[in-house]
Amino acid sequence: MMLRYETDRLIVRRPNVADLGDYLAFRNHPQNLSMQPADPATPDRASALLARQAEMPVGVENIWVMLAVELKGEHRMIGEVGVFLFDKTASLGNLGWIIHADFQQRGYAHEAVQTLFHYVFDVEGLRRVTGNCPTYNDASFRLMEKLGMRREAHMRQSRQWKGDWFDEYAYALLRDEWQSPEKPLVVNAFDGGQAQNND
Repeated sequence: MMLRYETDRLIVRRPNVADLGDYLAFRNHPQNLSMQPADPATPDRASALLARQAEMPVGVENIWVMLAVELKGEHRMIGEVGVFLFDKTASLGNLGWIIHADFQQRGYAHEAVQTLFHYVFDVEGLRRVTGNCPTYNDASFRLMEKLGMRREAHMRQSRQWKGDWFDEYAYALLRDEWQSPEKPLVVNAFDGGQAQNND
């Protein structure tokens, strides 16, 4: 399924191998790495990831599904949003996102995650989504609150990274609680590639 959403400032779409340089730029930026427990991405592994994600079908189970966040007019991938889809019977996903440090504090993450909600609730048909972040990542948990997600837990020393334990906040949102704003423009393979307002 070709999937493409447009907002006022962004295009949210399937990634591809042509995004490799942009992907590595935000994924390995020191400020971004400091906010998430992850090793830097290597070019080979990143290229393989983007190739897999470009062909990811709708309705997969037990896998991470990524959407590229492209800045309109610059044809540049400035981040990603995504969801780990659990098995179909759970109807549950765990969300995540990264925006290049140079493009933060401009509302791009909020705009992109709103679009991700359309994908997880309208396309994948999920019942519930969750999101976790380290308690020191103020920007991430404040974004979840702004999006209407509620904090369900403060998990003490729940994750370990390079020998250190840290706390996490856990947030969630039900499909029935989601307050959909005006829907973005969507293009998909089922409408022959013609743009339509997905109301």
